[in-house]
Amino acid sequence: MKLKLSALLLAFLLALFTPSMMGQDGGLNVDKQLTEREGKINQLTLDEQLLLRATQQKAIEDPAVKEALAKRDAAIEGFRQAMHDAMLKANPKVEAVLLKISVGSSPGF
Repeated sequence: MKLKLSALLLAFLLALFTPSMMGQDGGLNVDKQLTEREGKINQLTLDEQLLLRATQQKAIEDPAVKEALAKRDAAIEGFRQAMHDAMLKANPKVEAVLLKISVGSSPGF
């Protein structure tokens, strides 16, 4: 169970750092990436999976990776705020729904 959770976490993190598939609108199709990458990781041997995970954990400590991760997080938050604002502009009635799904200080979408 712990190995499967680690593999899923690894698949998620790899999807964030590896651009490949694009959605129809030109954006990343993250769900498709995660599914394909999870399948590929599951085909690796246990030793390969452990090597990949250990190397990833070491790489995440690199200052350039930390900086890129911080930039990614800021970009995601900026996108959510822009989407939230555009949704309110498109239909102010959606505000009550957005408040229901917001988490902490992050807008509901």
